[in-house]
Amino acid sequence: MGLLKQLLLHHNHPRKRPPLPKADYLQESAVPVALNICKTLNSVPNVVQKSNQRIFFAVSVGLNGCLRQNFAQNAGQKGVNMNYLWLLLNSIFIILFNVTFFVALGFSHASSVWMAYAFIHVSYVAVLVTPKLTPQTKSKMVLGVTLDAISIGYFFIELLLGVVIILLAPAGWIAPFLVQFTLFCAYLFTLIANLIANKHTIENETQCASELSYHKTICYKITVLREESNSARIKKKMEELYDSANSSQTKSHADMAEIEQKILARIDLLEQELPAKPEDDIIATINSAIALIKKRDQSLRLFN
Repeated sequence: MGLLKQLLLHHNHPRKRPPLPKADYLQESAVPVALNICKTLNSVPNVVQKSNQRIFFAVSVGLNGCLRQNFAQNAGQKGVNMNYLWLLLNSIFIILFNVTFFVALGFSHASSVWMAYAFIHVSYVAVLVTPKLTPQTKSKMVLGVTLDAISIGYFFIELLLGVVIILLAPAGWIAPFLVQFTLFCAYLFTLIANLIANKHTIENETQCASELSYHKTICYKITVLREESNSARIKKKMEELYDSANSSQTKSHADMAEIEQKILARIDLLEQELPAKPEDDIIATINSAIALIKKRDQSLRLFN
C-alpha cells in the first residue's frame, strides 16, 4: 500500500508531490491511468476485501504503457533478451537430436555410432561459430559461396552421413572415422582458404574506400575555394587545379602517401591564404599543388 499512497498524494496534491520511486518504468504519465483503474475496482462490491492484490494489479496495468515506451530505451536489457532468444533458437536442434537419439536408440551403442554422434555435434557448432569468424565486410561472398553457406553445407552432409552410420551401426570404427575426419578436414581447408581470401577482400575494400575518400576530399575543397574566391584570375587557376585533381588517378599506391599529404597541405594552405594573401602568392600555391598532382600521376603510371 506504500506505493499506492505515494501515487494518490502525487495525483491529489500537486504542490506537495513527493518524489516518485526511482525506477525507469515509473513515469508521471501513468499515474492517472492507474488511479482511474483503482477507483473502478473499489466501486465494485466485495473488492475492498481484496484490495491489496487488485490495487497492485491495477497499478501494474496502468504502468503498462510506460513499460512499453521505455522498453525501446533500455537497449541493454533488450540485448540480453535477444541473446536469450538466440540461445534458445540455437539449442532447439541439439535438444531435438539428443532426445530422439537417446529415446529411440537407447544409451548402449557401438564406437562408430558415438563417433557419428560427436561429428554431427561438431558440424553444428561450426555453423554457430562461423558468423563470429566472418569479417564485417560488404563482400562476404568469395568464389560465389559465402562462408556461412560452406558451414551449413558441411553440416547437412555430415548430418546425412552421421544418421546413416548411426542407423547401420557398423562394428568397426576405423572406416567411419576416416570418412568423417576427411570430410571435416576438407571443410576446414575450404573455410580457412575462404577466410584468407575474404581478408584480402576487406583490405582491398578499405584501400579503395580510402583512395576514393582522398579524391573526393580534394575535389570538394577545391570547389569550395573556387566559389569563395572573388578574383577572376584566381577562379581560373582554381578551375585548372580542379581539372587536374578530378582527372587524376583514383587508384593510389603506398609510396604515394607523402605526395598526397603534401597536396592536402597545399589545399589547406590555400584555405588560409585566400582571404588575406595577395593574388600572386595564392596563384603560386595553386601552381605548386598542380605540380604535385602531376608528379603523383606520373609516379602512379610507373607502378601501374
